Amino acid sequence: MPELPYQPPAFASGPVGFYLAQIDPRTGTPLRVIANDPDSLYPLASTFKQIVVWGTLRDVTAGRLSLNTRLSVTEANRSIEAYQPGARTVQNLATQAIVQSENTASDVLHLRYGPDRLQTLVTAQGACHTRVNTTTKAWWAAQAGLLPDLYGPDVNTGAQQTFTLPPAQEAQTRARAVQQAQTLNADRLLDDLDRAFFSPTYHPQTEVYLQNRSTPREWATLITRMHLDPSLSATNRAFLRDTLAKGCCRAKDPTVAYWGSKAGSGWRNVTMSGLLSLTGGQTFAYAYFNPGSDVMDSLLIEEQLPDIARYVLENAKRLARSAP
Repeated sequence: MPELPYQPPAFASGPVGFYLAQIDPRTGTPLRVIANDPDSLYPLASTFKQIVVWGTLRDVTAGRLSLNTRLSVTEANRSIEAYQPGARTVQNLATQAIVQSENTASDVLHLRYGPDRLQTLVTAQGACHTRVNTTTKAWWAAQAGLLPDLYGPDVNTGAQQTFTLPPAQEAQTRARAVQQAQTLNADRLLDDLDRAFFSPTYHPQTEVYLQNRSTPREWATLITRMHLDPSLSATNRAFLRDTLAKGCCRAKDPTVAYWGSKAGSGWRNVTMSGLLSLTGGQTFAYAYFNPGSDVMDSLLIEEQLPDIARYVLENAKRLARSAP
């Protein structure tokens, strides 16, 4: 398969995992790519939330839910940061999980679908190294050191030990983390998390061990399969595409016909993945992962999101121009 040289983003610091593929818009087969470190594991942060919405819409198509089904936000299932309380529709939760990146909305849908069940869906797509079986509240509780029964007094060591377990045993630990996190107050969790981030013991690699994770190649391939999923009804596929088109981020450009995207951020970490089509008919799937940045606070690293979107588009145009 043709591969163009990788050109590092000038605005980024730290390791960057990148995979951009021009794909056949009907089959998803990669036609030509640009990649850097495409097969190493990276923490996904909030870019994983689109997979939660995908699983939810598969259940809507199957009749297990409707977009009007109401799910309750409780003290147990709410996560950190801003959220809407009360009974909320699936449509509202899915929209807010993507458009506002609301952690609580994602967790409520994730818990309803089932973290282990979502993992089964993803593994069935061939994403053998990808893990999506942890809620946001669970991974942050672990990072904050609030789950010592599972990870011990030293989070970095305990997380690495859990990561090296056989997949079934690691999944059991993650499932227990999801359950234990529901006993925690989200406001206290956020305070403890901030302290953990500022601690001298913080290490970016621990996020790979505790968060949902993937490789750039696997994740971009999974995003492709999500968009082309034949099991989704036309209505639910349209809702998925329309919702992701409102997600962060895209570059305004007259050559873009469609751009569905979901970003993520954290301490020294920024991610973005999605699918875009140009007016010339070319379609691309991409994953951009940058943990261990020199930029620390999530609000500051989010200032790079417009640059990342432009970087993706520039490279998509490079691939398009390289076509025979």
